Amino acid sequence: MPRIDDLKYFVTVAEVGNVSRASEILGLSQPALSQALKRLEDELGQSLFDRSNSGLRLRRDGTRFLTSAREMIETWQRAVRLASSTDAIGHYRIGMHNSVALYSLPLFAKALLAKHPGLTFSIHHGLSRHVANDVIEHRYDLGVVINPPAHPDLVIKRLGVDEVALYRTKAAIDESTLLVQSDLMQSQEILKQLKKLKRPFQRQIEASSLEVVATMAVEGCGVAVLPGRVAAHYSQLRRLDQSPIVKDLISLIYRPTLKTDVGGAAIIDAISSAKF
Repeated sequence: MPRIDDLKYFVTVAEVGNVSRASEILGLSQPALSQALKRLEDELGQSLFDRSNSGLRLRRDGTRFLTSAREMIETWQRAVRLASSTDAIGHYRIGMHNSVALYSLPLFAKALLAKHPGLTFSIHHGLSRHVANDVIEHRYDLGVVINPPAHPDLVIKRLGVDEVALYRTKAAIDESTLLVQSDLMQSQEILKQLKKLKRPFQRQIEASSLEVVATMAVEGCGVAVLPGRVAAHYSQLRRLDQSPIVKDLISLIYRPTLKTDVGGAAIIDAISSAKF
């Protein structure tokens, strides 16, 4: 088993790709950091980086080892927490789309923090498919995602359902413009259904935020493609009659080992028992 500090140093260098920058982040001298990397490579019997004047680049073996290093660090940190306390303590990384966060956090965050004073967590935003990959790759501890992919390294717990459809205000100024966050798979499916229904829009306005899409619809700028739970935050919006619909499955995802961690189990239980 390599030294846990050497693993942490390796992960930091791999993430920033530069020994000088990594040494600043770690508060460690460059010679000491370089020595730690060499020690780790000697223990493994192979080089993990290609070195050049422009910095360090992970080799193929280094990329594979990065995932294992993160797992070993996580296992060690979990063991330390379990040995030091039976209380739910520690910091956890939760991934979810920002729109999912807006309606899901109020369902569990306040009660969770009140019950476990030693627990902290950070929320990281991204598309659900990216969050799922980040949980698999140990960058996040767990996620609340839409339509997660089946994966042998994931536990998937169903939390609730939603429906993506077309919404507009009662007095919309423009019904010929479609407002959409097009990088969502659900939005793409709605667009396909509209094409099949031969219901074209003269214009399509795209935004990278569902809240921006909803706000534009509230202002009468067009018809919005929105999940029902997002649209519910805007009392002026109404679902169009005979709108195409895409059903969403809201799920909690995490790796099986998280359940054996006191803090991780507390978060899992809080989210699982929330009324989605």
